Amino acid sequence: VPSLLTGVGTHESAEALHRMPFVFDLAKARGYRTALLMASTLEWSNLDRFFSTAAIDDLYAAETEGHPLVNDIGIDDAYPVEKLEAIVAETRGPLFAVLFLNALHVPFQAESRFPIPASLQDRRS
Repeated sequence: VPSLLTGVGTHESAEALHRMPFVFDLAKARGYRTALLMASTLEWSNLDRFFSTAAIDDLYAAETEGHPLVNDIGIDDAYPVEKLEAIVAETRGPLFAVLFLNALHVPFQAESRFPIPASLQDRRS
């Protein structure tokens, strides 16, 4: 995730990673509204510390809205998707948004407000 949001390769040092601007900074400099919407918690892999210096207009994560966890690290993917829909609807200018979902990553999501195909309802399938 840090490599994707800074452009720093995974082979680079942590110092290089923390010197580079976030893609959100670049978007804001060009007049975009910025949003990061995550189904996982910010505590996962210390993302809370990583994003502490990021200038993101809308930061939405598992713990920011108080929704219950559906697995070890995340809320129902439906919540950040619905929040993104609302942000898109209300934004009149340019928007740069990153949607980071959790359901298809270990430990998976077995229940949702959105329909889940029967073939995916077993967490081990």
